Amino acid sequence: MLELLGNSTPLCDRVSRRAMLQVGALAPLGLSLPSLLLPQAAAAAHGPGFGKAKRCLLMFMWGGPAHQDLWDMKPNAPSTIRGEFSPRSTNVPGLQISELMPNLAQQMDKVALIRSVTHTDNNHSTGAHWMLTGHKHRLAAENFGASPSDHPHLGSVLNKLLPSQASMPPFVSLPDRIATTAGAIVPGQNGGMLGSKYDPFTIDQHPDLPNFKIDAVALRKGIDPVRVAGRQHLRQLMGEAAAGLDASRRVHAMNEYYQQAADLVNSTKAREAFDLAREPQPLRERYGKGTFGQSLLLARRMLEAGVRLVTVYWHRDMPGVDTTWDTHGQNFKQLKERLVPQIDQPVATLLSDLHDRGLLDDTLIVWSSEFGRTPKINGNAGRDHWGPCNTVWLAGGGVPGGQVYGASDKHAAYPADNPVGPADVTATIFHLLGVDPHGVVHDREQRPHTIAHGRPVDDILRGEAQPNDNDSVQPAEQLVSQPNSAILADAPLAYWPLQERSGKSARDLVGSSATNSSVELPSGRTPAAYLGDVATGDQRVKADVRDWADNYTVEFCFLNSLAVDRLPVTGYMFSREGAAAGADRDRGEHLGIGGTFNPQQSLQGKLIVFNGDDSPRGLLVGKTKLEVDRWYHVALVREGEHVSVYLNGNFAQPELSGSLAKQFTTRTLYAATRSDALFALQGRLRDLAIFNKPLSRERLAAHFAASQVKG
Repeated sequence: MLELLGNSTPLCDRVSRRAMLQVGALAPLGLSLPSLLLPQAAAAAHGPGFGKAKRCLLMFMWGGPAHQDLWDMKPNAPSTIRGEFSPRSTNVPGLQISELMPNLAQQMDKVALIRSVTHTDNNHSTGAHWMLTGHKHRLAAENFGASPSDHPHLGSVLNKLLPSQASMPPFVSLPDRIATTAGAIVPGQNGGMLGSKYDPFTIDQHPDLPNFKIDAVALRKGIDPVRVAGRQHLRQLMGEAAAGLDASRRVHAMNEYYQQAADLVNSTKAREAFDLAREPQPLRERYGKGTFGQSLLLARRMLEAGVRLVTVYWHRDMPGVDTTWDTHGQNFKQLKERLVPQIDQPVATLLSDLHDRGLLDDTLIVWSSEFGRTPKINGNAGRDHWGPCNTVWLAGGGVPGGQVYGASDKHAAYPADNPVGPADVTATIFHLLGVDPHGVVHDREQRPHTIAHGRPVDDILRGEAQPNDNDSVQPAEQLVSQPNSAILADAPLAYWPLQERSGKSARDLVGSSATNSSVELPSGRTPAAYLGDVATGDQRVKADVRDWADNYTVEFCFLNSLAVDRLPVTGYMFSREGAAAGADRDRGEHLGIGGTFNPQQSLQGKLIVFNGDDSPRGLLVGKTKLEVDRWYHVALVREGEHVSVYLNGNFAQPELSGSLAKQFTTRTLYAATRSDALFALQGRLRDLAIFNKPLSRERLAAHFAASQVKG
């Protein structure tokens, strides 16, 4: 008989108490608990989406993918944050994901992203326990192994509360149980305090192997299901010899495993579910030939056959070798060449396959991991563990697609609004599967435990979380996708679009720079690939420009991404060197953003031009305090001793104007930062051009109009 747990629900008059108590007897006939106990009136009382999902596939990306390189792109962040990849549009207006996932980009109308998932555990083991169970582990550590006192996997809770249909296990995991590199089994994957009876049916072999078949499925190491039928007598002997309560429980659990294995082996339906050879070869190829893709295909077959929840863990290619998403080093290379190609087409195929079969509406798909990764790129071109912010997504099972709930801050470091904890994620999953997350489940000692301490994310369930990636700060790739033709029409002395995506040089389209501009790194920094924009805070452009006259114009577009700090100058954007060497080297022509340089003047956040002269005549100050996270177009015009700077298309009145003595004697240009990286402009730089004459306001207006920067 089934024990009903959780808060009581008003019942339709047509469902009697006697019928309720007979639910357990009807389960073998294929009648699920939600179909009998959740009439429309009761489901409505629980809120939107309750009980919509009949089954669930949880993809757990062991290792922790970099959310900001996949689902939560920050194209306007500094290069040390945003990384090497650009966002791409999807089939949902206003929703962007990584350029590495063209196939998934066409399936985002089925997906609801949660970009504000957050917790405080940066350990693989206990972070995974938190995300798999919804409960924080008593420890915060690694390499200690699972134990019977752990909280149960959500599949184990479902196993206890919603008994399986005949012949199929209710809860399956594949292709491996996740473990640390040292071999410790990660907690949160099993029945834990509910008892081993509720552990998942674990598949020990990768389904992409040519010899994969049902004989390779094992419940526990050393138990061969094919020989189970011949061990019935052994089971009886073991039961008779057991003494004491604990021994009886162990024997009872083993009997359960034997019986489950025997049911599987003797069931035609089960054997067919595990037989991937029954799938058309073209479809198998669409899922991909790797372990993960074939695991997704096998999971789909098991869900169709009656398994309620399948967890597909990211696998190791071999024991003890880290082929997970734990990209402490070479994050971008690993994502591009090894990891993302294994998920883009297979996951996209899974979503479209379920949709085509009419199964997506009542099959919940979940993408999750133990944590995200650090906003700042480390010295090994990698990202480290980061619990405070991550992206989880849901698809199908009553969840409207094309949504984005919550948001991270500008560096994808912390939730900016609507934070969602692990308990909220699991509460949402339970809710969709027809289980009241605020109900209780009893452990093997019959002690009650709240199923989930969080709350379902109702905005997603109602379809109210609309995407809004098209904000006022356009990605640089959209802002300037081609060289500015208006600039080229006026015959610049040198012009760097700064659109390169690799290498360490920026191409001068005119060719007037004596050395095709190099990208320098401040001393002490680990060299890294040029990311396509001037390295705001890490890199700068340095170029020797041929025949650079004393009267000239320099212009560029820049994104200001750093609030005013306590430094004398918040950021340099352009410098013309004072002298090749000696004390006058720091003199010259400098355009930057003011800080605390002169306490007597209000410089902070305003454009400044100075020449290295300590006298008041050596400084000009703008009128406008620049906003953070906004693009600007700037043009500096020098004619004799007079300097004017124009900002964002306002050519009727200069942003600053005045007399400034000429202090430069060289043709060397620096753009973005100083080499000591002390006064580092945080932002981005595009369309840097030099003209050997003072340009008219009319020509500058034409350049501004073609720049696509908003005035």
